[in-house]
Amino acid sequence: MQEWLNVCQKAQFPVKQFTKLAPKWLPIILRLPNGLFNIIAKPMLAIDPQARSSMWEDIQAKRLTEIDYLNGAVVKLGQQYHVATPINQRIYSAIKLIEQGKAVDVHQLTSAHYTSSNKTIS
Repeated sequence: MQEWLNVCQKAQFPVKQFTKLAPKWLPIILRLPNGLFNIIAKPMLAIDPQARSSMWEDIQAKRLTEIDYLNGAVVKLGQQYHVATPINQRIYSAIKLIEQGKAVDVHQLTSAHYTSSNKTIS
């Protein structure tokens, strides 16, 4: 989310507020230690425990996901406006591998030394 906000700022895209909290504050809240996050973000956490994202459903059904329109869009705009988006690139690359039926090691994905040569946006 921070990368997306950085891209929006550089591109001078207005960011609309759809929650009680302004978008600029969400990355800060998300970085809080779990205990503090649970207290502050309690209203945001009230979701059905059986709920699944459409991307999860697509992956389970072995369908293409909307990754190109989400994280892929952030990466493309980051490239266009010269804003680094390494986290979105990792997510994009990992989901593209999963779409191809390949396994993704989450520990490797979150490693500081991770590099993805399998899929990049050009």
